[in-house]
Amino acid sequence: MRFGWYIAASLAAGLAAGCGHAPAPPLRYDDAWRCEAPADSLGYAEVLALSPAAREQRRDAAASWRRRAAATRDDAERLRALVTAAALAPDVPDHGFALAEAAGRVGDAQRALAALDAVEASLGELPAAERRAARLRLALARGWLHRDRGRWTLAHAWADSAARISPAEREVRLLLGLCRAGHGDLRGAYNISRDIETKEYFRFEWRWIRGVAELARGDAANAYHWLRDTRPEAPWSARFHRDLALACERVGDPVEARRFFTYSYDALGLGPGTCPGPVDVLLDVGRAKPESRPVWIAFGRLLAAGSPYGWALATCDSFAAAAVPAARVAWADRAVDALGVCIRSDDHQEPCRIRRGLLYAEIGADDLALEDLGRVVADRQERGEGGGDLAAPYGRLLNRAGRVEAAEAWLREALLASPEQAEVWSDLGYALIMTGRVAEGREALDRALALDPGLAAAWYNRGLHFYQARRWREAADDFARALELAPDNPDIPPLLQQARARARQ
Repeated sequence: MRFGWYIAASLAAGLAAGCGHAPAPPLRYDDAWRCEAPADSLGYAEVLALSPAAREQRRDAAASWRRRAAATRDDAERLRALVTAAALAPDVPDHGFALAEAAGRVGDAQRALAALDAVEASLGELPAAERRAARLRLALARGWLHRDRGRWTLAHAWADSAARISPAEREVRLLLGLCRAGHGDLRGAYNISRDIETKEYFRFEWRWIRGVAELARGDAANAYHWLRDTRPEAPWSARFHRDLALACERVGDPVEARRFFTYSYDALGLGPGTCPGPVDVLLDVGRAKPESRPVWIAFGRLLAAGSPYGWALATCDSFAAAAVPAARVAWADRAVDALGVCIRSDDHQEPCRIRRGLLYAEIGADDLALEDLGRVVADRQERGEGGGDLAAPYGRLLNRAGRVEAAEAWLREALLASPEQAEVWSDLGYALIMTGRVAEGREALDRALALDPGLAAAWYNRGLHFYQARRWREAADDFARALELAPDNPDIPPLLQQARARARQ
């Protein structure tokens, strides 16, 4: 199966540059996380050591920044105000809760979780009557954020923590049911759903839990049945409509999926300029009518709403187009994260695992690449399929890992399907030489260079062949040619120098 995709022209330039789309927000996202009162930004322990009067003064200043946060419609300005409030009064948990909520709303779960970690340290200062409610709020906030990222074990653990504090709480039952469904405990999810249905039929959440459980079971049509006529309530509307949109995607209704993704975005209530979208991400362009997925990108780097799969494809495209090393690293991190969310949520799991494996291979994380691609080829073998389009890259990774015997079979499979692949002939030549079949290896490398005289890897691999055969002059010539074609490769110069030195001797 071919997983072709690309991003519409309106998106490509902005994403490739790693920046937002016009109109740009007044503050860049990184600026939004800088405290406006850095000289007064103290840690929690330092604030506790201040006099009561000094702490009260800082709390008053923080309250002023909270009022600014409430008054602005600009999400970057709001974040900056909340960052400052939390820095001035880290002993007030509500500032950290507000910061985490604002960060999560624009799609930055990692910073939201960091804000909640800071909140936890301050809970001990609360009166006993308030501490229980704050710990419940903390557990629920963490549970929702981990659920959004498909980290089911953590989400389920925090939902259980919330249930130990207040098992009858409405939001606790909702989160616990959704987490059990996502974590594979379908019986537990159904039980919670039926309990709510029996006692409070008018509540929407039992249908939500039932629909998500059906989605986890692989029955997208039944999930859509339970979710489509449900009317969610705030503050859960954005998450509910996202789940409904995902069900629509799975049943093959992109029009309805777009409608509910739009409802999800609208429910966030983001300010103007935060998400200049939606942006359409096209996929499987080999079709006569390729489908698209909408994404709302906050500050040019975060998925606020829309299709997680569409966002995963967009980040991969941006990584491929990034020319500046810093942007390339940033987009690689975002792509790995976005693909991981889809994999854990079983959202186009195989194509996302393939893309993540190939991305890992490109950035040199070969062990992780082998793990992803190895899992895919193993699944294909269980289905009676071959490696297909993965035979060549998987064989290359096995070569790089020193598993040359295993690599040979995959490389031959790739050549059987497409015998004119010069790079695969080069890889096969390397594998054959390393297993002692020098003549066959030399023949494969000559074939690679006949197909593509500009292939640096083939010149390098043939240079290794001559080097092992102690044919120093020929090795030096091949290494020199490889260095001309790949001047940034650090492995070539030492071998070239040694081959030239031994040729002179």
